Amino acid sequence: MSIQPLMAQEVTLEGQVIDAVTQKPLRAITVVLKDQENRIIAFKATDAQGYFKLTTVKDIANGYIEINHLSYKKQRIRKQTDDSDGSIYYFTRRGAAEK
Repeated sequence: MSIQPLMAQEVTLEGQVIDAVTQKPLRAITVVLKDQENRIIAFKATDAQGYFKLTTVKDIANGYIEINHLSYKKQRIRKQTDDSDGSIYYFTRRGAAEK
């Protein structure tokens, strides 16, 4: 009898990052998936249309996505294992008036 190692299920989170004011997609924005202890699980920069796709086999329960760029306010968005809906994230420039 041989025992096969269990393969972890792959989880993919994808979305698009858009400027909150101009409504234009943002390229080269860093999107980081972190676990509940703030350790990096996966990261990717957005493409020319603002899209990103993060894939991991690690447990992301209670994890979050952090969206960051020098010109914009850092965002942290809580994610769940079954939350891979292709969300749109609106990103606000630093110094922009709060509404």
